[in-house]
Parts: sequence; structure tokens; C-alpha cells
Amino acid sequence: MKNKLILSGGGRGCDTGKSDFGELVSELSRVNIMIWHEEDKARLPDMKKVFKAKRNIDKLNQRRNDLIETIDETVLEAIKNGGNSGKHNR
Repeated sequence: MKNKLILSGGGRGCDTGKSDFGELVSELSRVNIMIWHEEDKARLPDMKKVFKAKRNIDKLNQRRNDLIETIDETVLEAIKNGGNSGKHNR
């Protein structure tokens, strides 16, 4: 038995173009992977590539923070609006 939390809406803190909670979480995962790839580039001996990677990491970190804020707002809004029914589902 599990509690089911029904979520919809993209929140207000970030213009993600996403309306589904699962899409928000998928986008967050995608951004995390992009950050990891940029971090690998930042370890290269070529300073131009390192500089570019660091700038990309900054932008992606901001995107990640915006997504996390939107996810948090979406969850809080769903709870506030009774999205968590508290009923056990089979």
C-alpha cells in the first residue's frame, strides 16, 4: 500500500515549459547529466575548453536550481490543494 501524490502544473518559480511533474524531474536529471559532462571538460588541460566548461556549469547550475525550486513549489502546491489524498492505493 502506498500514498499517492497527484501533481500537476509547472510551478511559478521557473519558466520550464513543462506542465507535468514527471517532465520536471526528467529535465532535472537531464541537466544533472549535462553538468557532469561539463565538469569532465573542465578537467582538460586546454584552458579555453576549461573556461567555456566553467561558464556552462554556472548556467546549468542556475537552471538546476530553478528546476528544484519549481519542483518544490509544485509539491507544496499539490499538498496544499489536497493532492495528497492520504488514502492507501493498492
